[in-house]
Amino acid sequence: MELKHQWSEYQANIINALIRVIKGRRFGISYTTVFAVQNILQKRQVEFYDAWGEINALYAEDSHSTSEPFWKLALCQGAGGVLYKPSDTYSGKKEQFRFFRSVFFSYRCLPGMKALPVRIPDRELFNNAVAGNLSNTILLYDMAATQGAKLKNIYHAMLNNHEYEKVMFLHERYGGLEKIDRETLEYHFLFGENKSGKKEFNRFFSENFINDSSDIWRKIYSAGTLDKQIRFMLDIGINPDFPVIENCCKEKVSLRQLLYFVDEISEAYQYLKVDTGFQTFCNAAKIFVEWEKNR
Repeated sequence: MELKHQWSEYQANIINALIRVIKGRRFGISYTTVFAVQNILQKRQVEFYDAWGEINALYAEDSHSTSEPFWKLALCQGAGGVLYKPSDTYSGKKEQFRFFRSVFFSYRCLPGMKALPVRIPDRELFNNAVAGNLSNTILLYDMAATQGAKLKNIYHAMLNNHEYEKVMFLHERYGGLEKIDRETLEYHFLFGENKSGKKEFNRFFSENFINDSSDIWRKIYSAGTLDKQIRFMLDIGINPDFPVIENCCKEKVSLRQLLYFVDEISEAYQYLKVDTGFQTFCNAAKIFVEWEKNR
């Protein structure tokens, strides 16, 4: 089968074998059984992905509801073989399986952030900043006898309300946004509502805080919002070759590598008609491929 992206012959063989598994008969099997069969066949020089056909022939009629779906196990193994060097040991295979099961199927949770403190002694300025009344806030700030930390607290008030357009207007006028706590700015960069001014805010953050070793994609993936955030991030110039996952051996996989792999199998995955977290990656892969095509 002709694939959409460039792969080595070994990687292409794994992907094609995986597509056959996903489109094939559905049954449950324990990963210990799969690895045991693969270890036996390995002694006969049979690759782990070729062993999937043998396993399908031997065990498809013996499905148990308490076992892993075979397609899911093959998907996790296949990802390891394509994106990382596959392990030759039982413990290594188990570790890779668990790693990609966690990547693709674990529940992801958006991190929460407490409201920033707004400490402005001048009550009128405080009320206008919290209410987002920009013109009055600027007037009162300019008239203040001592400005001290007032600007910082005005930024806090505006960020609490996700008023990015006003935040960027203030920054253009006074500067100082880069002095706000980086973790706070990063949270709004990654997860803030896409209101007016958000694109300008994100561009400000990326220009001031993102370097060549950025872990932005990893943080978005960890929060489970990859398909919701990817287009926005790509449009402001976040590099798709930044890492998105990293295994226990500190081997990294870029967003581009991961989504190329997902793109190859996403059509077959739709045949399953199952609702899992893997759909997030399929959605993200579709967006990425379309974005790359239209650049």
